Amino acid sequence: MFATKHGAMGNVELLPVRSTERVAVLLNANARSVSDALKRELENFVPPEDLYYSRCFDDARSIARQVLDKGYRTVLTGGGDGTFVGYVNCLFEQARQPSASTARGALKLVPVPANEILMPRFGVLRLGTGNAVAEFAGASGRRLGVVEDILRARSGEVSIARPLHLLLHEGKRAPFAGLGIDAKVLNDYVSLRDRIGPGGLGYFCSVVGKTLPSYMLQRGIPNVEVVNLGGPAQQIGPDGKPIGRDIGTGEVIYRGPCKIAAAGTVPYYGFGFRVFPFALRAPGRFQLRLTAIGVPKILANLRALWRGGPPPSGILDFHCDKVSIRFDREMPLQVGGDAEGYRREVVFGCFPPTASCRCTTMPFDVTDATSSGSWISTCTAVSSGGGSSVWMKMPPRLILVACSRTKSRALRNRTPSVTGRRGKPRWFPSSA
Repeated sequence: MFATKHGAMGNVELLPVRSTERVAVLLNANARSVSDALKRELENFVPPEDLYYSRCFDDARSIARQVLDKGYRTVLTGGGDGTFVGYVNCLFEQARQPSASTARGALKLVPVPANEILMPRFGVLRLGTGNAVAEFAGASGRRLGVVEDILRARSGEVSIARPLHLLLHEGKRAPFAGLGIDAKVLNDYVSLRDRIGPGGLGYFCSVVGKTLPSYMLQRGIPNVEVVNLGGPAQQIGPDGKPIGRDIGTGEVIYRGPCKIAAAGTVPYYGFGFRVFPFALRAPGRFQLRLTAIGVPKILANLRALWRGGPPPSGILDFHCDKVSIRFDREMPLQVGGDAEGYRREVVFGCFPPTASCRCTTMPFDVTDATSSGSWISTCTAVSSGGGSSVWMKMPPRLILVACSRTKSRALRNRTPSVTGRRGKPRWFPSSA
């Protein structure tokens, strides 16, 4: 039975101190949502040694090395899909750095085999523009939701993880990629971002002002040949069920006109757009979507397409684990939400490969932010002005309201005198 303390801190349960799970919070300092206000907020919740900011790829590579050396079991990335993709690739490449071997009496460096790499669990904070992986992981929105996700991860409440396979293109791992109109939108957005600003408005202006006009003036429709390079592929019907026979290795999956050739292992493309509604129905394979329908038909069916509803005629879907896509002209390419210029031919594979590719590497684990072991979260309030630590039990949402504003109504109602202590209360979660 716990003792109850009365007086300066109000009625507060004194709970035994429990250690928190070490969670690395990796943020893109260049992201618009990673503002000074958010940074100040996070300083109240995350120990400084667990909070990392990157401004360039070299920073991300250095941070990845520190994360592996310190043995973090969970990392949270914030800054959008590009930040997630960047850190995943940096962590994997750093984990594969050669280790010393003394085989036959000689000291030599041997790369770590891919199937022996132990990667931490990944969590994704909704701090980007598109947030496709954040949608998949069930991340909370708004600044308070971001803080809540961090608190719940550190307290051990987020105990469920989803396995996530990724696409592999030219050594880069990503949850989605594509050639055509979708990549054209990203390339146009990047070219106009400095003038029109980042975010959803920037995307809208780039689509209306540059992408759509260029496609309406385009002469002829590009032609593509898609060849299966992996295990048996399967065409998917509008209801998500397989149709027809298996497509064997080396066989042509599709040959003909095509404006979009996109692949994904997660349902979302960003902004809640369910481009790949059947991506999770075949673990170890990705969904390939091909279409040659025009912009008017896309706009007419945009509501259903956005929600992942049955696609209209002219959209073909497949489950594959490795394909070659060859166009008759240069096409815009995007990988993981990053514009990658133009390509005529690409190869998309699934990472880690399926059993047919003789690889036993396990997929990445992505924490499910919608899961929780308990509605009640245990946390500790530590006064930066001195004094003893006091442990309190409060609902997670109330904790965050109290954290965001020292004199919030929720905090005054529960602990009327806590705001009267010297210094600003600082909150850290603990294992339940």
